[in-house]
Amino acid sequence: MASPFGRVQRPTRCEDYGWPISHRLVGENQYGEWLAFECKGRSSKPSLSVRSKAKQQAQRLTSVDSLLCKLHIGAISYFHRDKLEFHWRDPEPERTNGKAPIAVRLPEDAWKHYYAPALALAAEGGTSGAPEARAAADVKVEIWPRIRVLLTAGDWQTARSFAHEARELQEKEGFHPDGVNVISGKTWTKE
Repeated sequence: MASPFGRVQRPTRCEDYGWPISHRLVGENQYGEWLAFECKGRSSKPSLSVRSKAKQQAQRLTSVDSLLCKLHIGAISYFHRDKLEFHWRDPEPERTNGKAPIAVRLPEDAWKHYYAPALALAAEGGTSGAPEARAAADVKVEIWPRIRVLLTAGDWQTARSFAHEARELQEKEGFHPDGVNVISGKTWTKE
């Protein structure tokens, strides 16, 4: 069975967008499904109360751009006998204890932050501004031609929407669902 996470290709810290959510991380997997995480850390094993609070907080984020979140995960990392442990739970829907559910709308340029670095690295002739850094990264970035046209025009949201709609066609042509391939060079295989 495939992981419900798929490849979380776009993790987002909610506070980067001024959303009224603390400790949450939101990601979109390769199937276009949104995942909501309530992440906490403790120096000792979390109590039932702490686990319940994480569960309740995870449930508050209901949607991103009107798409319901597939998973709502309450996650807590903690130390137990000098060992890092991890507890997570995808809570069953239940009451939000009087707190309003949170529906998130992405800002107009949200996908610029995702696609612009790939577009810069895919630029012909190393025009990404720092050829030395680009060479040191030892990666080749390819962008599906139909997506690249939209990105070059700065139409970030349309590029993302089209990538989502044309996912199967892109995959047949050897591209990831977002229209971007990152191919690591030889230095990535050295130990």
